[in-house]
Amino acid sequence: MMLVAVISEKNIKDVIHKLKDVRGDCDIIEVGFDKFLSIDLDDVKLIRDKINKPVIFTLRPKHQGGQFGEAEDKRLSVLMQLGLANPDYIDFEYTISDDFIEEFHSRYPAVKIIRSYHDFERTPQELTAILAQMIRSDCAVYKIVTMANSSVDVLRMLHFLKEAAKSHRIVGHCMGELGVPSRVIAPILGSNFQYVSLSESDSPARGILSQQDSIEIYKAKENNPNTKI
Repeated sequence: MMLVAVISEKNIKDVIHKLKDVRGDCDIIEVGFDKFLSIDLDDVKLIRDKINKPVIFTLRPKHQGGQFGEAEDKRLSVLMQLGLANPDYIDFEYTISDDFIEEFHSRYPAVKIIRSYHDFERTPQELTAILAQMIRSDCAVYKIVTMANSSVDVLRMLHFLKEAAKSHRIVGHCMGELGVPSRVIAPILGSNFQYVSLSESDSPARGILSQQDSIEIYKAKENNPNTKI
């Protein structure tokens, strides 16, 4: 399991300022660009050069929980350009077409593609079927994140992860306050990444744990498949 520190700011200055708050125990840094008023490739490359850990780039549209409000063709154009900055990973929502993913992969074969699915209202029954529809040979990691409305939703997600992790690099958890246990337990069952905020006051999503709580209270760096739940 790798611990992913999430940074989502409005400009390059604020992103670089936040980098100093990332703990050394974190393995990856995710930088979201959807809040940027304008995205300059030179700024993106500078951010990449400032980070001495593996990095994930995201550009979330509003309907997928982000704040990028321009047209989809504009977003896809920016995503394609982000590949020029050579991130280790780039996160593509499941709504992005197979043709676009194929083109991106052909241009930037060294960039690992995370294909992600978000449901901000519920945890669907058909998680295995959703994963099956996302599978592509040029995608490295599959991320499925849903909203927990009950403890049953959390158990459904954890059961799905335990099975899916046997054959795929999978990331999964439930959002919301009820979903917190899934964030803690998911890595024990095979989820590859655990996303954390830099602090409790800097949370980019409902229910996300801070890096301090994840590491010091829930022992994220010590948990492994042999950890008793």
